[in-house]
Amino acid sequence: MLTIQYAAGGQTYQISPNPALALADETWTQTLNRLASTLLPAGVTAFTLVDPATAAPTVAELLAYAAGKRAFIEGGAGAASATLNIASAGSAPINIDVDLSPAGQTRLAGAVMLSWLNPSQVFQWVNNDGALVSLAAAQVQTLGQSVGAFVQATFVTLAAINAAIGATPPTVTTFAQIDAPAAPLPAWPTA
Repeated sequence: MLTIQYAAGGQTYQISPNPALALADETWTQTLNRLASTLLPAGVTAFTLVDPATAAPTVAELLAYAAGKRAFIEGGAGAASATLNIASAGSAPINIDVDLSPAGQTRLAGAVMLSWLNPSQVFQWVNNDGALVSLAAAQVQTLGQSVGAFVQATFVTLAAINAAIGATPPTVTTFAQIDAPAAPLPAWPTA
C-alpha cells in the first residue's frame, strides 16, 4: 500500500493510510495526491508516494534494525540458553547451560564477582535439564569470560555494520546484509 513520504527539519516522515480500507493503488495514488496538501505540515511543499514493500530502508531504519539484531543475538537469538564447554586449570571440560537473557547475565556476573572474593567457593549451577552441577570458582570465572567474549563480539559486529551503513558510499543498505554480513564484515557470533 502506498504512503506519503516527506522531509521536514532533516527528518523523513511517512503518512500511511488505514490498511483496513482496501482500495486499489491507483485510487490511493489519486486520493493521496489530492489530500497531501491538507495532510502535510505547514511549509512542506514536496512529497513522494512510496510503496514501503519496495522502498529502500533509511539509514535510521538500518541502524535501529542492526541494534535490535545485536540485542536479539546477545539474548540467545531466541533460544533460552546457550551450552558452553568450559575448562579451567585442574578440572575436566564440562558443558554448562547459560541463560543469555539480561537477568541470566546479571546472575552470572554476580557469581563471577563472588568467585573473585571467595576463590574456594563451590557454586551450584542448574542446567536446562534441571541437573545441578558443581562449579569451582575458576570454572565460574571461565564461564563469565566466555559469555563476556560472546557479548563483546556482538558489539564488534554491530560497530562494523554501523560503519558500513554510514560509509560513503554505504556498503550495507539492506536488512538482509545486516542479517548475514558479508566479508570483510565480521559475522554475528553464535553461542
